[in-house]
Amino acid sequence: YPAGEQPIKNINSSKLVKLKTPWFYLAAMLNLKLLIEEMYDWANTLGFEVIAAGKGTKHLDSYRFETPDNVHKRYGYTEEGFKQANLNPKMYNSFLDGTKSAIEMCAVSNMTGLVPDIPGMHFPSASISDLPNLLIPEDDGGLLQQRDGVVEVISCLNPDGTEITNSLRWGMFIVITINNSYILDCINEYGVIMNASKKYAAVYRPFHFVGMETPISISKAMLYNEPTGVSVNRVADVAAVSKKELVKGTLLDGEGGYTTYGSLYRSDTFDKKYLIPIGMVENIKLIRDVPKNTPITLDDVEVPESNILYNLREKI
Repeated sequence: YPAGEQPIKNINSSKLVKLKTPWFYLAAMLNLKLLIEEMYDWANTLGFEVIAAGKGTKHLDSYRFETPDNVHKRYGYTEEGFKQANLNPKMYNSFLDGTKSAIEMCAVSNMTGLVPDIPGMHFPSASISDLPNLLIPEDDGGLLQQRDGVVEVISCLNPDGTEITNSLRWGMFIVITINNSYILDCINEYGVIMNASKKYAAVYRPFHFVGMETPISISKAMLYNEPTGVSVNRVADVAAVSKKELVKGTLLDGEGGYTTYGSLYRSDTFDKKYLIPIGMVENIKLIRDVPKNTPITLDDVEVPESNILYNLREKI
């Protein structure tokens, strides 16, 4: 609604109330990125340090190069069954090739300040019980190269493609610590999953309800003028990376297509390398060859002057 008094219905009392509802931009609880941010806020408010925050998914490194032609097999459908279910192969392929995960974690990064530990993130195979042992700094026996707090995605598949027992495919997590031995002891006594030293703990939610949770965002916006998620700073961006050897003149096809996948980068690295966002490479032409699995730069493409996204980013 535009600024001004807008009548809305109070679902508790069934009375009409009037609230001043100015325009503002928010991320909706359409997917798990907002639930991750909510977990981060909870931990941060209580004084915990968030070491890692993220989600689970179905991932193998080879999936980065998948095409829409093969996506039905990865989800257990026949080609005919996939069509009958009216599923979008390009969209579903963006789930598989890591693009969707990169975009979601980019949103979490820019809402929280957490960054990818390495370009593209690690995507380690992990069960729920692995979280406080794996997603902690290297100095403490973990995977992470930095201690400042990261976003990460874990896979429900082992590298050989077999399913991991007690995985977090549909859920989200945070790994936390605090410089207070009493609180750490309490957490351990409460049965929270911790690492061997009892310094790090994992808090998780095993599922999310996708679009069914969007009314929470709408209600908070209308009743309290409170966004459920906003970008604080631009600390990360999603770069377009080539799925195969691409030759000059190739028309790129964006998220979930045949030519590119999205990979998460820190914004300073992204800018220094002059990378192009995955959201800008739909129907953009290459002006020189790009090797397989290589981030595409703005120098590699012909950006039309009328490209709205490019012009908006230039102004920002």
